[in-house]
Amino acid sequence: MRLFCFQFLIGTVLIVSQTLAQNNKRDSADIEGMARILDKYAHEVMNSNDVKEKQNSVRFYFQTFPDNFETFSAVYDSRRNVEEWLPPLVKHALFDILPSLREIIPENEYYEKLIGVGIGGFWNADNVGALSHHLWQLIPENITLSIRVLEEYEEKEIRSFWYFLYDGPHPEHPFNRKHYEELYPRIRDNNPHIAEQLKQAYEQLLSENDGHGH
Repeated sequence: MRLFCFQFLIGTVLIVSQTLAQNNKRDSADIEGMARILDKYAHEVMNSNDVKEKQNSVRFYFQTFPDNFETFSAVYDSRRNVEEWLPPLVKHALFDILPSLREIIPENEYYEKLIGVGIGGFWNADNVGALSHHLWQLIPENITLSIRVLEEYEEKEIRSFWYFLYDGPHPEHPFNRKHYEELYPRIRDNNPHIAEQLKQAYEQLLSENDGHGH
């Protein structure tokens, strides 16, 4: 009986381990598949001379685009293993694609997805920096819509978004400080609670940075 129980336990552990391994492989394959699709549509967006085809490619690209920072980072970021920096899975730089997206995607949808990706984000160079900088420019352009989207999130998520917006080598830089000093009162006049999360996130960054960069 004890032998049977032991064999059953070992068999169960093996099945669970195999399932987890399969899930990890599937997740990796999903990420790589997403990157291939995004690159395909990005190529069409950048190179198509047909207006309708370009518009369709933009919509398909946006639909495929990640809706959270973890997935975004897996697809677009330079991922590091113990020996070397690996290039991002996508070939087309985000800087080149974002202007086309804004021209075609409805504003509500655009803000909802981009802000959602920024929740829980942390700065890095290249594509992650491109997203951060784009949001840095995007939020002041439509304060009302930005607040409406952020209101759907919990307090710590809102704070994490503001953290991402100013995260980087020099959050204390005069450009960032000026941006914050202009943005904060506009947010406060519309939603003091969300403005308080902005204030806390920026002050946290300054305390962590201490003027020396990341």
